[in-house]
Amino acid sequence: MMEEADFQTGIFEEMPFEQYQQAQGLNQSTLKQIFRPGNYYNPHGVLIGNAGHCLLLEPERFEQDYQRLAPGISLRKLKKLEAEEEPSSEEFRPTMLPTNVWDALMNAQNAVNTHPKASWMLENSLKEVSLFWEAPENSLRCKGRLDLFCPEKAFIADLKFSYRTITEANTQWHYAFQAAWYRQGIYQLTGEWLPFYLIFVERNTPYRVVVAELEKETLDVGDRLLQESLIEYKAYAAPPEFDDPA
Repeated sequence: MMEEADFQTGIFEEMPFEQYQQAQGLNQSTLKQIFRPGNYYNPHGVLIGNAGHCLLLEPERFEQDYQRLAPGISLRKLKKLEAEEEPSSEEFRPTMLPTNVWDALMNAQNAVNTHPKASWMLENSLKEVSLFWEAPENSLRCKGRLDLFCPEKAFIADLKFSYRTITEANTQWHYAFQAAWYRQGIYQLTGEWLPFYLIFVERNTPYRVVVAELEKETLDVGDRLLQESLIEYKAYAAPPEFDDPA
């Protein structure tokens, strides 16, 4: 864990997610709440998203962290069986996936691997890259974690288990906001403004894959939203001012 005195800016290629999560720094998820407070939480979507990211970006870890449930065993039945067992805090248990979820992820993986552009991007990029930087205009310590970063071809990409079209990618504010945050981090660390891609993977048949590059107009919107949120965040985080009683 990076303490305040040990905060190091840079690009870290092999930092475990737990270490990144505990490290100091403002992330884009916190800032997003300024524009969309109380975001709806979908446990099923989160399960598929987390498992899908692990499968495509860290397949070795996927084999350790996830297992397929036997046919006919639901998550509800599994939890009931686990509740009847004696708890063990030290024993590691992989996340169990229902057969339909497991099969859908395998089909989605095959769709990505056979998509010329998406497969090339995955093969030629660093994966799960952690960024730490300081924003000079507001003295904030910031962090971000990139799905894909390709220094040689100079691009950033994010994987989404939710089918969208290129048009939708360029009209959704949260994609623009995310791109602005990651691009700012890379710029502060490398001096380069990189293009930003979204790789959409459909998690149901026919498992379509779309690679969408965000347009300049979308990136400009994201930059504006990011600056607005940083101003609001700094005002919110600042200590209150009191009138001088004298």
